Amino acid sequence: MMKNRILLTAALCMSMMAQITAQGYTSLREQIQLAGEWESSLGTCRLPGTTDENRLGERNRDTLVTYQLTRLYPYSGKVIYTREINIPESFRGKKLFLMMERTKPSTVWVDGDSIGSYGHLYAPHRYELPALAVGKHQLKIRIDNSPTSVPKEIQGSHAWTDATQTNWNGILGEFYIEAVPVSYIQSVQVYPEVDKKQALVIVEVDADKDGKAILDVDGYAWNTSETHTLSPQQLAVRLKKGRNRIELPVNMGDKPLLWSEFHPALYKLNIALHAGKNRDSRMVDFGMRKFEVEGTQFVINGYKTFLRGKHDACVFPLTGYGPMDVAPWQRVFRIAKQYGINHYRCHSFTPPRAALEAADIEGIYYQIELPLWGYIKRENTVLNDFLKREGDMLLEHFGNHPSFMMLGLGNELDVEIDVVREWLDDFRNRDNRHLYCFGSNNNLGWKGPQDGEDFFVTCRVGGGDGYTTHVRTSFAYVDAEKGGILNNTRPATDKDYSGAIAHCPRPVVGHENCQFQIYPDYGQIAKYTGVLHPYNLEIFRDRLKENHLSSQAKTFHQATGRFSIECYKADMEYAFRTPGFGGFQLLDLQDYPGQGSALVGILDAFMDSKGIVAPETFYGFCAPLVPLALMKDHCWLNTQPLHIDVALSNYVEGDWNEPVRWSLASDNGGWKREGQLSASVPQGEVGRVGEY
Repeated sequence: MMKNRILLTAALCMSMMAQITAQGYTSLREQIQLAGEWESSLGTCRLPGTTDENRLGERNRDTLVTYQLTRLYPYSGKVIYTREINIPESFRGKKLFLMMERTKPSTVWVDGDSIGSYGHLYAPHRYELPALAVGKHQLKIRIDNSPTSVPKEIQGSHAWTDATQTNWNGILGEFYIEAVPVSYIQSVQVYPEVDKKQALVIVEVDADKDGKAILDVDGYAWNTSETHTLSPQQLAVRLKKGRNRIELPVNMGDKPLLWSEFHPALYKLNIALHAGKNRDSRMVDFGMRKFEVEGTQFVINGYKTFLRGKHDACVFPLTGYGPMDVAPWQRVFRIAKQYGINHYRCHSFTPPRAALEAADIEGIYYQIELPLWGYIKRENTVLNDFLKREGDMLLEHFGNHPSFMMLGLGNELDVEIDVVREWLDDFRNRDNRHLYCFGSNNNLGWKGPQDGEDFFVTCRVGGGDGYTTHVRTSFAYVDAEKGGILNNTRPATDKDYSGAIAHCPRPVVGHENCQFQIYPDYGQIAKYTGVLHPYNLEIFRDRLKENHLSSQAKTFHQATGRFSIECYKADMEYAFRTPGFGGFQLLDLQDYPGQGSALVGILDAFMDSKGIVAPETFYGFCAPLVPLALMKDHCWLNTQPLHIDVALSNYVEGDWNEPVRWSLASDNGGWKREGQLSASVPQGEVGRVGEY
């Protein structure tokens, strides 16, 4: 395969292409949309969709499951989907590609001839079709979600398990046949270089023969109130037959708009190819941002940031998979941001393109993961090849998204360090736009940080006396003596994790903090109108009724919920009090219906409020700027002098030099004291501002 490396120098000229308005660009590619009715080996269905949504296969009669939600129409196996397609005259002489945005291992036939198979999960399945005559043809697609279709170790991950996303069979998202010219743009990758005020655009062009070509690039900023149109640029290139790599440094001007949680400005680039009679174009969104590590803290665009994160297990009970459109994800992220969340960590799965597009728009920092909750050993070559391929492909297909900040190899892994260190070295060489770690909470933190990863997601920083290495306050009793700090020490608000993170030279992120159960609200049962049914909730409700306690259900819900909020606040403020801490990932802001029906959210599985705490109240202790009252005890006698220090956790974009107002009042409002403290806290630090 021939590669042509061409560097665009400072000698740039104005493009002669027609100017496109800032409303958007028009693709030059034609498509046949394949959405609609299909015949399958299980019956007539609609695609995109799943066998669950189409109610294909046998109805599940097991109504006694209490450890998770229940698939009503589970199916595991091979399903063949068949449809007649019609190739139009305009496709004559062009290359044709079948695009399935997200599916399971697949095989494709055209007119009875097999054209290949793919076995990956995250990236689109994109098949090059043979030259097809104008007219009708038969398209047959086999999708396999059986246990033998992927390595067995993958099947416990949230990319596959029925515990949350479900092991669906079907085709999701974009689904079409596309016609491209015989010389066309294969891919576009954009590497922001904030310090140089430019973006390095790498274009790969597949050419059918040697020859001259022209590349035109222009773009504009969007998702911002500010206007910025990039100067059009043009480059003359000589293509070799086969794959060509072309590098174009794009000047972003004197003041490029930067992307972050505070101002998620995006740029849209249009790259047009003119090669003889061939015309092609690709449009790419990207953000100008620089995400890096400085000591034990994360830094974005020169400002230290604190990850206020939540765990995401792809909980969407109506469909059993993550939405393939942007708007539903925007709703999810906007709700999360009301509660102060700026970070999502995907537990052993990677979300679809729509999630990353929505996160780009809303300013969410994503950590995505390979589909593994288990072991990585050098001798397991089948699994290793599968995982490495998934990682390479997701970097290629999702790497341009500014919200894609971090990549982990899975959840709670036991790994051979030499193997995963080789993987991360290779990933960094391929793509330096992201930070990388060996996995989240590997070995439950007992082995401590390991050289070769950029950050450390863990519940403890190695072994140590008592709770000295813990970076979350609550554990199951099996994982920490008497349940950890919050369960087994006298409540106070003057402690932090400084001693623990002193054992790690890089940012530490607390793993699955805030695991506090809330008794269910049975009113939510009516919401489950899709592919998953809450037999577990119905069983819990009926048990309450059998014990003549139904009248107290709402009281149980409210009481456990309010206590949970107090625990959330205590756990999160422990992190915010810690200078130099990297952040935390809650388990969870919303309910996690797998793993024993873990109702651990202040929101239900639909991201709807449980009516326990207002977003504004929660935001008061989960935000870029958090005021902290430092006390040695929660309980005081009226004979003791009350002494309270005040601190600020400051992760806004700038130093804090404004007064802090405080008040202290009795529950009945009969007694109140208030005052004001001068405050000066540098950006990215936790600073004491006074006492009262």
